[in-house]
Amino acid sequence: MIITAVLLPLIRAHTSVSQCKKIQTWVRVAVAAAEQKFKGPSRGTEKKNYVLRFLYQHNLTYDEAALDALIESSVKMLNIAQENTSNGADPTDLSPE
Repeated sequence: MIITAVLLPLIRAHTSVSQCKKIQTWVRVAVAAAEQKFKGPSRGTEKKNYVLRFLYQHNLTYDEAALDALIESSVKMLNIAQENTSNGADPTDLSPE
């Protein structure tokens, strides 16, 4: 997965382990909140702006490319979990088929 192979080493190079975990956690929270707040197709820009604003308001500014990758990865994991739930599979199994 992108997050473990590429992104985490990049983030860890510039942050402590606790900061890295904090950023990951808040990105996941913000992505889930944006998915709930903005329902419907073609709302990706609104969702992403919401996530970035949320992170900024919580003083979680970081390299734009790294944040973008974290956001995209979190969206992918959330989509897999939602797909698993709708298919009756284990929603915690985030491995793509």
